[in-house]
Amino acid sequence: MPNPDAALYLRAADYFALGQWTEGLSVYRWPGYSLLIAMIMVLTGTKALLAAQIANGLLTLGTTMAFIALASRLTKGDKAFVTIATIMIVFQPQLMELRPWVIRDHGYLCFFLASIYFAVADNQKPSLLHKLALIGSLVLATAFRIEGLYLCLLIAMYYVLTRLRSVTQQASLIAVFIIATAAILPLIFGIWASGTFKNWMSGNIVPTQNPLFSSEILHRVETLEKEVLNLGSGHGWQAYISVVIGLAFFQIVRAFTPVYTVLAFFAFLPHRLLPRQAMLPVVWFAAGQLPMFFLFTFIVALLDWRYPMAFALMLMFAVVATATASWRELLMARPRAFFVFPTILIAIAVSWALDIPRHDRLAYYREAADWIRDNVPPGSHIWMNEPRIAYFSGHAYRDVAGVAQVLFLPSPEFETRGDIDVFVVSSHDVSGSRVRLPDMPSPPQLIKTFRGSDDDSIQVLVSCPEMKECKLRAR
Repeated sequence: MPNPDAALYLRAADYFALGQWTEGLSVYRWPGYSLLIAMIMVLTGTKALLAAQIANGLLTLGTTMAFIALASRLTKGDKAFVTIATIMIVFQPQLMELRPWVIRDHGYLCFFLASIYFAVADNQKPSLLHKLALIGSLVLATAFRIEGLYLCLLIAMYYVLTRLRSVTQQASLIAVFIIATAAILPLIFGIWASGTFKNWMSGNIVPTQNPLFSSEILHRVETLEKEVLNLGSGHGWQAYISVVIGLAFFQIVRAFTPVYTVLAFFAFLPHRLLPRQAMLPVVWFAAGQLPMFFLFTFIVALLDWRYPMAFALMLMFAVVATATASWRELLMARPRAFFVFPTILIAIAVSWALDIPRHDRLAYYREAADWIRDNVPPGSHIWMNEPRIAYFSGHAYRDVAGVAQVLFLPSPEFETRGDIDVFVVSSHDVSGSRVRLPDMPSPPQLIKTFRGSDDDSIQVLVSCPEMKECKLRAR
């Protein structure tokens, strides 16, 4: 059973494969990943889930090849560095955890690294081919995630930085960029959430879409002031900003893993181990992403660990530099290397083992979906709170009460009338909140339960008195 948002990408791909573009865009409006899945479906005749796994395999291969090529480009073909980089990217623990997921991050990470490779190559040896490839990579990165637009800005700034003569000038420009971006991004986000610049100027902003300009953040600050700090201390904002910084830092380390974070640190201090020509690209394309992470965390008070994966991939080159330096010391038979290098290997192996993809614990979701597809006849009025069950049971999102609300689609007419035959309730609610069923004249009756691990379950309840073993009369 794939991740929760996979149901959106797969359903949109189903529509695109049938040429139903409007329906596909109504399910998910950033269609790059779903379009790729749909193209594979059309070319191979496979179903959406298998096509998504094929797409993931191709994109993961692209990410791996781009990382290795960039390692070679940054070190002028250093064989030891490239060999260790190859081993580390193949067994990068967090990428291994992401590989089974049906998410558009696969495409963004692939073309993120490809864009940086072509930018570095074009600055080392300018050519029209490099520039065209760079533009194509940026377009494809943006097709998968909106962060591709921000990557375009980072690439443009990289061209400026490479033309500055001193490290002091480069460091000063990076500091100015980070401060200016932190100030400007909230305004850009406000315009984005408002729909147009005119709406933003007139103050027509939907609070639920843009909590930065609503009372939601003020409520968080007030809660910290009243419930956590001493009432009247006046330090609510300081506390909230501290929480944002701490949360963002924790998730960045989670994306990079604590082991790799420590190893990356030693690539810069006490001595620089990263090759000189690699310093600017690695530092810039990692540090330049920080304003975006902190802004996102400030707005929603959440930063999933997979969002900073592009940051983590850039700092992976620092980890490779540390491991390469230790390996060379071992070849020279330096005493400390006989302790340091095995320690690095053991630490990386432990980090890798902890993030090996685990067996799917949501198999009962698929069981429930199969049972619903086989036992609930077409035309039944169904309420669900889990889009994945709706997808794998073959029900369109717009025709399922509850799921339509989760996906911000118009509610089916039968829901407004309270005319619901079957309730499919997942205790592992995608919103993380307590499950609340719609009000009904009489409470529905439980007829089937599918149990998972950690006391999670899916319950099927019916509201029709004459219904027995879910044998509804077709409408």
